Amino acid sequence: AAVTVNGEAVVWGKSMSLDLQEETSVAGQPLQDDQLSPRLLDLPAAKEAVGVACSSHQVAVLTGDGEVFVAGMAEDTRAAVARPLPVEGMDRLHDTEGGVALLRRGFRRVLALTARGGVHTVVLEATRAYLEPASPPPPEGMGRPVDVSTGWQHSLMV
Repeated sequence: AAVTVNGEAVVWGKSMSLDLQEETSVAGQPLQDDQLSPRLLDLPAAKEAVGVACSSHQVAVLTGDGEVFVAGMAEDTRAAVARPLPVEGMDRLHDTEGGVALLRRGFRRVLALTARGGVHTVVLEATRAYLEPASPPPPEGMGRPVDVSTGWQHSLMV
């Protein structure tokens, strides 16, 4: 996935058509099982993408107004969620942790790092998306994390 200079989010790759059942296109672009060329993600109008990250099952987009949208394989039903869902609780997260500062690739979930150093995973279900805390607060005396990465069995905060 990528963000264009025009603030659009595009996706391509293995199974990135996300099996839209009967539909053959999204935003006028044809779909196929393996999306070999980039296609636009169907974000709500007037939402400018400023960041994007993928996991093995999902793609998440951070917008200029601090919202996060996610599409991919739902964890509860394993169904495809082709049109990105807004992540719930962003207002509360903005008030408590300064909002999402960046998204990073995770193994099965995308990671969201907040402005105050909180790390969350993006959870995608068939009808909703939300954040779960991914790590305990940093030890006393440790600075606020500015970046995060995770693999299959290990995580790193810098």
